[in-house]
Amino acid sequence: MNKFMYLLIAVLMFLIGGCSNNKITFEETVNIGVVGTLEEFRYENVHFESLGVEDLLLQDDLKNKYSTIMIDDDHFNTVTQIEYIERFESLQIPIVFVDSTKGYAPFSKPSKNATTKQTYDEYNDHPKKMTVMLTYQLPAATQGFMVGYPQDETLSQEDFEKIIERIYSNK
Repeated sequence: MNKFMYLLIAVLMFLIGGCSNNKITFEETVNIGVVGTLEEFRYENVHFESLGVEDLLLQDDLKNKYSTIMIDDDHFNTVTQIEYIERFESLQIPIVFVDSTKGYAPFSKPSKNATTKQTYDEYNDHPKKMTVMLTYQLPAATQGFMVGYPQDETLSQEDFEKIIERIYSNK
């Protein structure tokens, strides 16, 4: 091999190595449970694990296993059912709803005075998509953070990093 080939191989190895060492700004590992199909951004210290929507109710160790749970828009109507909201409250970890077109309201527990329970699909479309991070706290209060983007876009890597940073700044 000539010098040019060695140089080319060295540059490629540097580029590949640089990409695989992409690390989010936290020393600890971020474990994310994912319900649905979401873009899994690549970081050395971020691990994604697929969950079924029913796992949210059935798995006992979610809080110990995951730093957060991310849910795609195909499952929003299911997780507005009261048993899911009560489960989110008991977990006491951030729940991230990705690509919502409804704002954060559908993920709030229905009030005592509500005569009928509204589900996710009964809300009007919001002019922007949002990814909403909610931390359910007992008793029945929520704290949150959201990022908005145009309807034709999805959660960007930059916005994902903002959400993860927000989660860890609240710990």
